Amino acid sequence: MNQIERKAPGKPRPRLSREKRTSDILLAAEAVLEEFGYEHAPVAEVARRAGVVEGTVYHYFETKRDLYVAVAEVWYNRVLQKAPALSNRGNVFENLRELILRELFVIRANPAVVRFILMEIRPHPNYRNTKLFAMSRKFTSEITKVLNDGKESGELVSSLSIRDARDMIFGGIEHRTWAFLRSEGDFDAERAAQSISSIIYNGLKNRDGETPPPSKSSLAERVERLEEAILDLKNSGK
Repeated sequence: MNQIERKAPGKPRPRLSREKRTSDILLAAEAVLEEFGYEHAPVAEVARRAGVVEGTVYHYFETKRDLYVAVAEVWYNRVLQKAPALSNRGNVFENLRELILRELFVIRANPAVVRFILMEIRPHPNYRNTKLFAMSRKFTSEITKVLNDGKESGELVSSLSIRDARDMIFGGIEHRTWAFLRSEGDFDAERAAQSISSIIYNGLKNRDGETPPPSKSSLAERVERLEEAILDLKNSGK
């Protein structure tokens, strides 16, 4: 009687840690979000790209929204780590322009995540209690500090409302980039930064003293440094 030969069982696939599995899912979800947008981003496609079944995604994230909130948190944390520090050369106009330009470059780096934050997360009543709100304070606090320093030094008018000026700056940024975020147009980041910072600065400037305009070489140097940092930011998520 011939013996039936049995194949030796193959080696079992190594079990991924929860941290690695979560990371794989989030990377896949960010790519799907960028390609499809939140409204049309299928969780099944996230699962396929992460190499898991759809039920596994829901094991880690209860809802589609929870998944993409986590994507936004990881992305924003990466932004904070990669964004270059303010040069802070003591000139309010230059500092405002640099911060505004940095914000515009961040928006350009991943419009899908920014659109998700603006449309799905920020309108929520609980937004101020979220991690993303705390992260966003990093950028707003830098603008606030520049305005405060300008007010204290006398470069800006003493009657300046820091909060109103800050809101106008970020409102200008959002308005200028909204068509781009809807995939309906584009924007020139340098031109927009120059325009927004000029309007704000000239409206708040203390006319008792004049501040020399930034040199062209200084601005070009900053733009190059910001572009390199944002390119690094975009590539680090892939």
